[in-house]
Parts: sequence; structure tokens; C-alpha cells
Amino acid sequence: VQRGQGDSKVFWRINQLRNAKDLQLESETLKHCVASYHWSCARGDCTIWSLSRSRDGANFERRQTIEVNKKGQIVQCRGLANRDPSVPERAIVTAWAKSAGLDVLSYL
Repeated sequence: VQRGQGDSKVFWRINQLRNAKDLQLESETLKHCVASYHWSCARGDCTIWSLSRSRDGANFERRQTIEVNKKGQIVQCRGLANRDPSVPERAIVTAWAKSAGLDVLSYL
């Protein structure tokens, strides 16, 4: 997804983290415990997604980790050291949730 124009252009990408290696890299990069969710994902209790941002459309930086439970609800969205999403990050996650038919819990 692209937002803005000119120098303020920002590219956003959300992709699913599908294995323990991807979860570990996300955990190390954003300094939180998502790597410990490997077994929950393997059991089908949840899926984990990564929101990344780029200014040039090529070099993406991880910004938020998103947990979706098996009911299709976004139950967590956390960035570096468990920080809450910024206003632009929250807007991207909310738009993605709507397009994917997911619910965003009110406390997010």
C-alpha cells in the first residue's frame, strides 16, 4: 500500500510470519517475545503478521507485529520493545483488517 506523494511517499507491507525462523527474526528486530508464539501458530491458535514501512519501495523496515486469533480478531499489535502502534500504523492495520474481514479489538 502506498500513502502520500513526493518526499512524503511511504510504502507499507503486511506479510505473514510462517515459521520459527521468521518469528525469531521479528522478535530480535523488534525486541519483544513473538518468537515464543511458534507453538501457538503451529497449533492453529493464531497467526502472526509483520507490518513494514519503506520510503523507497525497496528497503522495508519492520514496524509492528500483529497477532490474529483463530476467530479472526486482531488481539495484539506491538512495535519495538512492545510500543503501541503510531496513528499511521494503526490506520494501515485497520484498513488491512477491514479488507481481510478481520475484527480489530477496541483496546488495540
